[in-house]
Amino acid sequence: MTEIHSRIGNESKVPTEILDRIFGLHGRSSEDSEQITFLPKSCLYPLLSVCKRWRSVAERRLYMNVCLGCDKTIQDKDGNELKVTGREICMRFCETVQNNPCLASYVRELNLSGPDKLEDSRIRIDIIRNCKKVTRLSIVSFHSDHVDDLMAALAETDLVSLDLMHIPILTERNSRCFSLPMLFELLQRWPRIESVSATLGKGDICKYFGLGTGGEDVNGDMDFTRAAGACPSLRTIHLEADNFEPSLLNVVGDMAPNLEDVSIVLQNNRCNVALHRCLQIWSPSLTKLAVHTSLFVTFPRHERTALPSKCCTFSSRAGSIVFRRRIFAWLGVGWTSLRSGSDAMFKQTPCEFFMGRG
Repeated sequence: MTEIHSRIGNESKVPTEILDRIFGLHGRSSEDSEQITFLPKSCLYPLLSVCKRWRSVAERRLYMNVCLGCDKTIQDKDGNELKVTGREICMRFCETVQNNPCLASYVRELNLSGPDKLEDSRIRIDIIRNCKKVTRLSIVSFHSDHVDDLMAALAETDLVSLDLMHIPILTERNSRCFSLPMLFELLQRWPRIESVSATLGKGDICKYFGLGTGGEDVNGDMDFTRAAGACPSLRTIHLEADNFEPSLLNVVGDMAPNLEDVSIVLQNNRCNVALHRCLQIWSPSLTKLAVHTSLFVTFPRHERTALPSKCCTFSSRAGSIVFRRRIFAWLGVGWTSLRSGSDAMFKQTPCEFFMGRG
């Protein structure tokens, strides 16, 4: 017993910074090998009981990256398996961060998913409000009645990364959708934002099921301040949304002039000029571009502009295209060089692109 206490005493002399790095490596190796459920670094649990000093370091690491929404199977004291629902886990975590601001301040990355029911969505939004220092946020599914509440909660954050998916329930034809203008208004509040991925709306799905577009005009409210260069750190943006109009594409170009990785879905062929303008803005930094078109839009032969393929990719730095599957695209405005000098690529139409995905 004396020997054990002696070992713990010696280990407690390890600097906190070193302990934190060791625990970080320990948590990451476990996360790579196990399915992420509640807290991805669950292998840190035993370290909480070693000593008070270890507990403080392990606790901070444990709450740094949190995944909520999945059901979890645990064992009781008798070894019997118990299933805890995703909602119950979210409720417990929400109570924890509400009652313990110190633990809430540890959270840097939040991954929230689950049913888009009213109560589940409210709990997840409360979690965002309480974890005020979160910098990386992923939200998959929430109830349309909580769009404004989510907008208000996100406005209080200072995010570096956002992954957002909101596809309203198909049967709710008049349901409210989180729109691109709402997203762009938020982006201008986050000067440190580096990566954004958003899937908003239900246009293609409704077309597939013959339900029409459904819902209101998601871009009806365009009254927001547009600050040029508001997102200088934004490098990656992936957007799929209903009614992605040229005016909104121009907003992306003005707001984020230093993009390196761009993936967008265009529902029509009216964005040629706006796309060309944005490419001119992004040409010094752009390394990857994917332009998708709607799965259910057929372009007339004489109007096949706006890259009529499911996915076209190229690299403005590499000067070459990876061959996978050939398609042809015609931009009515014509391509000019993306970069001056030896890196110039496409100088005239028609242009040949290649499928980035099989």
